[in-house]
Amino acid sequence: MRKSMVFAVTALAVCGCAASNAVDQQAALASCQAVGISERDPQFATCMQAQIQGRREGQIERAYKGAKNIIPNERMTPHADVQIY
Repeated sequence: MRKSMVFAVTALAVCGCAASNAVDQQAALASCQAVGISERDPQFATCMQAQIQGRREGQIERAYKGAKNIIPNERMTPHADVQIY
């Protein structure tokens, strides 16, 4: 039972990654075509790579901003210098 549960969770995770990559590819394709770069243009590969990278950086930035506010009321302890005798 436990092995089948681990397998199911792993399969879902892999599918999620594959779906994310497919979504990134489709969004990049649409963005490149929106600016007039088709699959036959020499700049197509560069456009696709730039669009995918930009989307990933945006996701990282949103995740970072969301993670900063997880514990908003926790106070930082003041720094205490250590004196060496």
